[in-house]
Amino acid sequence: ALPICIHPRGNFSYGSICEVSCPEGLPSSASQVMECHTTGTWTAETPQCTVYSYSFSQYRHHKAFFILAGASVCALTALLFTIWLIAQIRKKAKKSPRKDMY
Repeated sequence: ALPICIHPRGNFSYGSICEVSCPEGLPSSASQVMECHTTGTWTAETPQCTVYSYSFSQYRHHKAFFILAGASVCALTALLFTIWLIAQIRKKAKKSPRKDMY
């Protein structure tokens, strides 16, 4: 994050005001406007722009969870399909008349 500053009494001295902005889309971690006090301290910490990196490698420690979740989804899908299939077979059996063997 690059600051844009106004220095009425010299570079980064009492009364200097800086505005720090991150590139569009990146959130900042702190206040974006800072002013230098007479003590030489600033009214806020220098903000840091947060860059997010989304990669599957950062979720490696969740491997067991993903395996369990995947297996659960597969088992639930198989169970629901079996229930649906039994319902369809029963429905078809009710529609067709039974013929006696005698």
